[in-house]
Amino acid sequence: MSDPQSQNYSNSYMKVPPDWLLAAIKSRPAMYFGTHRSKFSSIRAFLFGYAFGFDDGVKNARSQSQDSIPEGFRKFVAGELGIDPDLNVGGWYPWILDHTESEDVAFELIFELLDEFTGECMQGE
Repeated sequence: MSDPQSQNYSNSYMKVPPDWLLAAIKSRPAMYFGTHRSKFSSIRAFLFGYAFGFDDGVKNARSQSQDSIPEGFRKFVAGELGIDPDLNVGGWYPWILDHTESEDVAFELIFELLDEFTGECMQGE
């Protein structure tokens, strides 16, 4: 992975599911997603579901929205994987899956990238 200090990703605070929930999912994915082999696809669906639910809740509360998966995460993942985001269609999901040999490895990588990205965002505040 590249040095987080050497990259500049302009993002507002990244709202992600609570750390305790992500830790629980990471340690026992079968409890949340079942025993099928596509853990990475399942965490992707969970993160997007969380984002949509969060946005809906914010809109209903008439508050300002904070995306749970901001645009900057796509650019961050591209940088980490050596991809030019301007020349490649898609986003973080297919890029991570294409750069790993299995759903299991992609599942582990998404947590590494989220940890690194949210750490960067918090340092920039």
